[in-house]
Amino acid sequence: MRNSRYTGKGVKMAVLDTGFDFTHPDFAGRVIHRKSFVGRQAKDREGHGTFCVGIAGGGRKGKAGPRYGVASGARLFVGKILDDAGEGSDATALAGIEWALEKGCQVISMSFGAAVTPGEGYSEIFEDVARTAMANNCLLIAATGNESDREEGIVGLINHPANCPSVLAVAALTESLKVANYSCAGVKKLSGKSVGGRGASGGLGEVNIAAPGDNIMSASMGGGHDEESGTSMATPFVAGVVALLWEQFPKAGAGEIWEKLIKGVEPIGQPKVDVGAGLVFVR
Repeated sequence: MRNSRYTGKGVKMAVLDTGFDFTHPDFAGRVIHRKSFVGRQAKDREGHGTFCVGIAGGGRKGKAGPRYGVASGARLFVGKILDDAGEGSDATALAGIEWALEKGCQVISMSFGAAVTPGEGYSEIFEDVARTAMANNCLLIAATGNESDREEGIVGLINHPANCPSVLAVAALTESLKVANYSCAGVKKLSGKSVGGRGASGGLGEVNIAAPGDNIMSASMGGGHDEESGTSMATPFVAGVVALLWEQFPKAGAGEIWEKLIKGVEPIGQPKVDVGAGLVFVR
């Protein structure tokens, strides 16, 4: 990614989270569209949103530091759908998605979710929205969740809304390219039936792809940088790569971009139920 000549130039990318620190010097001169669904301002007071925006659409650490952001040329749209405590609802999430679609965003990064119980299934409402997004050349990308503790034999199910067939579900990897201890896993398809979204290969509660999630560096509130771990970090990484792909293939539909993303992965020898097709990769 650091050596890619692509930057996501011109691609509209939304990050729905706790907002953003719009004074961060790494984003000086960038036009960032914003809207809050939980108050008057989209300013980040929690830090999670700033970190995720940095991964998806940041550039370099300072003027001459390493490239930590994936799609520095993307047109950024920041929707604050989580409050200052990092809490939100389906209603605010759906409002944020609707806003991003109205603005013509092609990528929507969603590093949030809620745990599901065995047999609960996915939300028909979010699935309908995801299908509508795909029909409008937009991909929804969401975190699988951090409810696992694999070292203790606990493997959590993919969170809502990442468990929807037409939402790209992103798992997290360690620095050694193993599934992260906290990363949730998928389940098998029901009765062998395909329930994938249009133009997608997703199934009920299926991990689609994996990205680095441990000790990831990004922008932090107050103009600095920090390291964090979680599927929340892996998700904007994939969102940024999707923006790079859309720059390369501007006439491609959402289903085509999904297919190119999956076909371009690096196999890492980990179970598909944990990491999907493999490690996200951009050439």
